[in-house]
This record gives sequence, structure tokens and C-alpha cells, in this order.
Amino acid sequence: MRHLVSVFVSLALLGALTACAAETPNAANPVTYTAVLRRDDDRIAIHSESNRVTFDITSPSGISGAVFTAQGGWFPDDVRLRLFLSGLEELTVSYGDIVVQAAVSSLPPYETRQSVQIGATPVQPIDPDSAYWMEIMIVSAESSSIPLHDGHFDVRLPADFADGAYTAFTADWIDFYR
Repeated sequence: MRHLVSVFVSLALLGALTACAAETPNAANPVTYTAVLRRDDDRIAIHSESNRVTFDITSPSGISGAVFTAQGGWFPDDVRLRLFLSGLEELTVSYGDIVVQAAVSSLPPYETRQSVQIGATPVQPIDPDSAYWMEIMIVSAESSSIPLHDGHFDVRLPADFADGAYTAFTADWIDFYR
């Protein structure tokens, strides 16, 4: 009886390992990306290419968030959020035990400030040389002045995120503090 239980457990483990192997991303088993938005009026479009996934996010209230997942694998090296907001006074991206916060000033020259907290360590300011830095660009056809009327904030997740083979992250945003 003990041997039968051992064989059953071994077969179950083999099945689990086979299932994990089947989830390795490849052309026959591509990764799919999903986002669960916090608010009903938020909208998202997901664009996936070979080594990039972009989430186009429209958030009428300007204050919201989402949970993003990669199903059947992990996120590629280049993950971008296109936030169609009029401002970006706070963006918080969390993955694993890492929390990165960014803010774009509403006044010229629209400086970006960022910080990181790893686990229970204190929050530390970071600069563009940090592996936790998020590239943030203002993209606008008319004017890149804030408040944006026809543009968006293009945010590339940190290099550290790309190095970690993560399968999920969260993002919370605030266009302007009210």
C-alpha cells in the first residue's frame, strides 16, 4: 500500500512537472496577457509583439489601478503602460516585494521623481541609473504641457522587472490630487 501511494505521488509530481513544461512560452504555446481594472469605466487595450507588451489604459476618473498577469509564461523584456491621463502625480508599480513610485511634476520642466521600496526596507529615492527606474515620456500631438488634452504618458517598467521573469504586477495611478 505504501508503495502504491509513493507511485501515485510520483506520477502526480511528474504530471505537475509536465504541465509546467507545457507552460513554457513558445510559438505553439504563446503567453497571453490580462488586466483586471479596478473601475468599471476604465478601458484597456493590450498590444503584444515578440518582445514587447503594451497596455493602453484610459481612466476617465484619473484615479484607479489594475492587476496585470502573464498567463502561460512571464512578461517580456519590454512592458509598457500608455496612460491616457491629463497628469501623472503618482504612479505606483508593484511586483514581487518591490514597490516603485513615480511622479511627474505638473509644472514645467515636468520633472520626474521616483523612489523604490524593497521588502520592509525604507523608501529610497532613485535616479535614471537605477535598475528600478521607469522610463516615462509625455507623448502628445499638440503640446506636451500638463494637463494633457490629446496625449498620454508612456511608461516602461524597470529593467529589474524585465530581469525577474515575473508573471504579475500591479499599477495604481493618480492624475491629479484632488
